[in-house]
Amino acid sequence: MEVLPLVMNEHQGNFFKFWFEDKLNDGLRLRNGLFRHVQTFGAAHRDQAYALAYAMGQQRIQTVITCSKTCYKVWIDLKVPDQPRTASEKKSLAIASSAMASIS
Repeated sequence: MEVLPLVMNEHQGNFFKFWFEDKLNDGLRLRNGLFRHVQTFGAAHRDQAYALAYAMGQQRIQTVITCSKTCYKVWIDLKVPDQPRTASEKKSLAIASSAMASIS
């Protein structure tokens, strides 16, 4: 079962910064969920943003796409670790990466 990405205008976001794995990260609070920024795409590459979010959703990873006039940003549920620790997490991120490579 896939999880479809949530899509919202960037100006509606509740953004914050947080420290994780020795670096400062951008975060997004939406409803009762917390998300971290994973990739930004220029306005001309909207299809790539949606492809990445959809590929993650196929692996049951909740994503959010924020839209502005200049870019699309993909955010991933904070419950998904930066470095995958289980075989299924590694598979999820590998499939998402493969999807990105196929559309580049």
